[in-house]
Order: sequence, then C-alpha cells, then structure tokens
Amino acid sequence: MRLKVLNKNSIKKAGIYIAVFAGVMLSYLNIHAQDRGAGLPGAYLRMGAGARALAMGGAFTGIADDASACYWNPAGIGQLKLAQIVASYQFLSMSRQYSYLSAVLPSRWKGTIGISWIRLGVNNIEARDWLGRETGSFSNAESAYMISWGVPVTERIYGGVTAKYFVHNLSDFQSTGYGFDFGLFVKIAKGLSAGAVLQNVGAGVKWNTESGLKEEFPSIIRGGIGVRPFTFPVTISMDAEYGSRFGKSLHAGCEWEIAGGFGLRAGFDKQGIKAGGFFSVPMRTFNFETNYSFGRDPVDSANMHRLSITITLAPFDYYFYRPRGHKGEQVSSFDVPDCRIVKIVAEYPGLGLINLGSDNGIKAGTRFHLYRQSADAEIGGTSLKKIGTVEAIRVESNLAAVKFIDNLQGYKIQVGDMLFRISR
Repeated sequence: MRLKVLNKNSIKKAGIYIAVFAGVMLSYLNIHAQDRGAGLPGAYLRMGAGARALAMGGAFTGIADDASACYWNPAGIGQLKLAQIVASYQFLSMSRQYSYLSAVLPSRWKGTIGISWIRLGVNNIEARDWLGRETGSFSNAESAYMISWGVPVTERIYGGVTAKYFVHNLSDFQSTGYGFDFGLFVKIAKGLSAGAVLQNVGAGVKWNTESGLKEEFPSIIRGGIGVRPFTFPVTISMDAEYGSRFGKSLHAGCEWEIAGGFGLRAGFDKQGIKAGGFFSVPMRTFNFETNYSFGRDPVDSANMHRLSITITLAPFDYYFYRPRGHKGEQVSSFDVPDCRIVKIVAEYPGLGLINLGSDNGIKAGTRFHLYRQSADAEIGGTSLKKIGTVEAIRVESNLAAVKFIDNLQGYKIQVGDMLFRISR
C-alpha cells in the first residue's frame, strides 16, 4: 500500500508541535504528580463517552473523528465536515444513571464548535436522621457542561480546547467549578494519524458549605495513534494514558466495517476485554447510526452495556462544486448520456456526486445502475461489473448527489464508477 506522506517541512513542523505540546503536558503533570489527595473526585469524567470509543477499549485519542471527540480529544472535531450529534443513556448498577450528549457544528469561518454534557446521578436515595428514622429522600448528581473548539493549524495539524463547568448536587448542598482540556491531532500520512490530550487542567470544585471544602480533579495525559493499514475498512487504535493520581494504563482497539454501514469493534483496557458493533442507515438528509458496547463497570465489575446513537446531518450545499471539464464518456445507447462519480462525500456513507443534473434530464428520484470497470483476464481487457443501484437525492443544473439504495456484496462508491439510468 502506498502512502502519500507529508513533505519534509510539514513533518518537521508537526514534530515541533508534538514535542512542544508533550513537553508542556509532562511538565504540568510532574508539578501535580505530588498531589496525594485522599480521594479521586470527578470519577464520572473518567467513565468514557460514546459506545463507539468504549467498544474500542477507549483508544480514541488518535482517531477522534466523531462528535464524541469533544470528550476524547477536542482537536479532532476540527477535521469534521458535517454537523453531528451523539447521545447515550444508560442504567448502571446501584441505581446509577449515566447520560451523555454531544453536538458539533462545522463553522463557515474557522474550525468546528462543539457542545457536550455528561451526567452521573442517583435519585431517590433514602434519607434518615441520627436516630435512624426515615426523613424522605434525596439525590446525588454530578454534571459537566462543556464547550469545545477544534481548528486546523495547517492542512494536517489540528488544535483544540474544551472549557468545562462542573456542578455537583448532593441533597441541599452544591459544589461548582471549572477546568480545561487541550488537544492536538495530526494526520501523519494516508491511513495514519496521532493525537494527544491533556485533560482536567486546573479542574476542581468548591462546596457551598461553611468550610468551603475544595476538591481537585486529577489531571490526565493521553497519547494515541490510529492506523488504517489495509485496503478494506479496518481501523486499529492504541492509547497510552497517565493519571497524576492513578498511574499508567494502556488502551487498544479495532473497528471492522464488514459491509456498508455494519461492523464490529473490540478492544481492551485495564478493566478487561471490550466489544461492540454498529449499524447505520442512510436517510435522505441524514445518516442514523446505532452503536453498542459491552464491558465491565469500573465500580463493581458488573457487566456494563452501553447504547448510543449518532446522527450525521448532510448539508449537501456545502459539497456541490463545478467540475472542470470532467464529462462522462458515452459508452451506451441509453436515452441520456451516461455519467461518472466525480466526488465522494467521505463523511456521509454511500453518498457521491455525479456530473449530470437537471439540464440532462436528471431529477430527484432518478435511479441508476452503478457499474465499475475492472480487468478481465478471460477477454484480455476490461469489463463492466454491476455493483449496485443509486438514486439522485439532490439535483442542480449540471450536478447531482446520489446515494446507494442497493449495494451488492458490500461495495462502496468510488470516483470513476459509471452510472446508467434505469428505464421507466
């Protein structure tokens, strides 16, 4: 497999960014590593976010390519081109409830904005007085409200920051505080990326009690890589993590898209083996994906199942462009000229652009057979192989967006694939 790598100047620049960033993070952790607090406040912030990343063992720092990157590495959202929402809700042992919501919106000006929310709580806890008599019930809930910004520094280097606001409600008492995450993401080569993040910088809360008790959250430094080494859709990831109060840990995982929109994931971390899967359904204006993960609860080692949904919106207007002199070749006798796929919208599964539109009789709803040219040893040349059926879902004067409605044997749309209109 041939990789298109960075030039020497870009590699040198990326190395400088990584070295400086790593130096700052290590210095910060060395200063705070002497903290020997009795507890580990803010534990709910270390439970992970999104079933996809958790099924891969939490090894997501070097991938960070969906809305959950607001949690794992805010620099990663800078590479997103489409608005996206990730949401999950989960019942845990001991009546705990965990919620996560994240949304990102690419800006037309600079970078991508993300907002997210994490909550871990227990409701209806029985309350008793000092004599053991029931006095009602109360709740215990911890929440984090976050705003993230990811921005491209160069064509392949991204930076990001997340500002966090914490609220902990325990019966009639409350604590509040804030903290920050700083991230870096680098596309080293085709199929190879790396990331680093420093979490909970200056993070902590202060209680509204008479003593004004303060709790500091432990800092975390994490670095990771993501590799797509094969021509078929497999991703391998690995993270190394260090916490200022709980030591080192390794995370590793993989993701395999078995067929269009369906796949499996597996991974491991210090809690053991993780697993999961996903299934996505492209709609006319958005893509709906369901993700599942299975693992162990870090609190009591019970089985933990997490389900999350990902909705990717498709603002097709951002992707229409005018191809320069690229017209399909006439290779059939159908009533309209045949055409070719001239661009792939990588962030939206099964969507491509063709070089014909309403001026050529193509309207929304028009269906095409999709063919691919391939070498044929028997005839000593090339032949056309049908790989599925597509439908036009958005049309301009000389350009249309088409999506798969029936793909054969898991094929994906590629630039150069030929389309022939189905006679009605």
